[in-house]
Amino acid sequence: MTHLKTSSKGSLALSRQAAIAEVFDRSSGELRWLATVILGHGQDAEMCIVRAGQLAEDGGVVSQDWLEPWVMRCLVRAAIERIRADIQSVASDYTRCAQLLALPQALNSEEKQILRSFGSKEICAACDVLERAAFILHTYLGFSVQDCALLLECRRSVIEPACINALHKILQAGYASRLASENFAGCRSREAR
Repeated sequence: MTHLKTSSKGSLALSRQAAIAEVFDRSSGELRWLATVILGHGQDAEMCIVRAGQLAEDGGVVSQDWLEPWVMRCLVRAAIERIRADIQSVASDYTRCAQLLALPQALNSEEKQILRSFGSKEICAACDVLERAAFILHTYLGFSVQDCALLLECRRSVIEPACINALHKILQAGYASRLASENFAGCRSREAR
């Protein structure tokens, strides 16, 4: 009887590991993008993904429906572990005023695709570490302000202004870079004539 229980637990663990691996495979591009944006560079993104895998496997049992959000949360945690001191340094004196009136609670899938089209380099260049992390957690992943503050270990009062400033900066940077590339293409076509 004990052998059956052990065998059953072993097969459940293997099934869970396979399900986690499948989520990592299916979401690898998004996970890499998220890690790069939160970190501010792509150098440690792979290490964050590996660490997220360890956290996901070591964590408690999560239902199939919650497996993908669990993997995202593990990735966020792994990335934040690397930059926590930088976030807290910025958050300690974050007094910027929000430049937009309202921030959507969470982006829908179409808006997420548009945001990802801006690229991690544009976002990293435009936003500071607090703005990037708060924006990804609150607006992109839909974490509550309280969850963001707890994960980032900062005051709740800085989360929404940081998100709003990030959105404003990202939109400005995305628009400016697209305009510059269109102008560049226009210059090249005129030069070819």
